[in-house]
Amino acid sequence: MRTFRWRKLREAMERRGLSTAQLASAVGISIRTLHNISCGNSKSRTARQKISNILGVQLWNDIPVTERLLTFPPGMEIEFPSARAARAGFDELPPGVCKQTGKVLTFLQPATFAIEIQTDETQSSKNRHISGGSSE
Repeated sequence: MRTFRWRKLREAMERRGLSTAQLASAVGISIRTLHNISCGNSKSRTARQKISNILGVQLWNDIPVTERLLTFPPGMEIEFPSARAARAGFDELPPGVCKQTGKVLTFLQPATFAIEIQTDETQSSKNRHISGGSSE
């Protein structure tokens, strides 16, 4: 089971284009702690939840994926129902991430958002901006 979980973790990391060091950094843990968690030697629910959400894969039966990451690449356009709605969306983003032209927002830089998935425990969906507006 432990080997299977590590293999599943590695496959999910490859699909996301993440190294072990990058995933550990994104979760806020050391590489050793990431390895211990994947082998079942650490039961940190918070870290396991972050790993599942970042990778978008349920690796542990008791830890469902509760967020999905959504990335808008440069050049991506989103058309809103009105210019007012587009402006409201534009105002929520850091400066320089996108530009507004009428009803359309065009992303100038990559922007990543965490979209909360509704479960029995969460009653409303919430969006949270993760990154954008800086060169990586």
